[in-house]
Amino acid sequence: MIRKAKREDAQGIAEVHVLSWHETYTGIVDKTFLNTLDLDERVERWEIILAMDTSIVFVAEIEGKIVGFSSGGKERSSLPYDGELYAIYVLKEAQKQGLGKQLVQAVEEALKRENYKQMLVWVLQENKSRQFYKSLGGVKKEETTLSIGNKTHIEEGYVFSLTTS
Repeated sequence: MIRKAKREDAQGIAEVHVLSWHETYTGIVDKTFLNTLDLDERVERWEIILAMDTSIVFVAEIEGKIVGFSSGGKERSSLPYDGELYAIYVLKEAQKQGLGKQLVQAVEEALKRENYKQMLVWVLQENKSRQFYKSLGGVKKEETTLSIGNKTHIEEGYVFSLTTS
């Protein structure tokens, strides 16, 4: 089940956030950085995000347990896109069930309702999930470098059109 996140979901979202980073980025991102991810700090951060209600946040649940989330809103840099998918994470145990696609679509639909025309998402070049964004219609239009811990990575920006032509 996909639903809009509530303030009391901060703990579950933070747990998915931290665990997904370990599941997705071990072997890609600096191990020291991964070991510094702090669940309590993430819970606090998500409590603030959900209380401010300035981002669009959805959760995926299986049997009452949050197993994934997505968030989006206004594009955060000066690139020529108005919307952005800030984050999408689904625990490995819940992948390959269509939840990721539903989470992306939930943010897309919310942005469309607010008259956004495009949605940008950034993904590390080493992340196999790049294919996921391509399969949903994302087109690679941007590339930049990003430092995480002691390593520099190439990050690719995929853009989705939110208008029907």
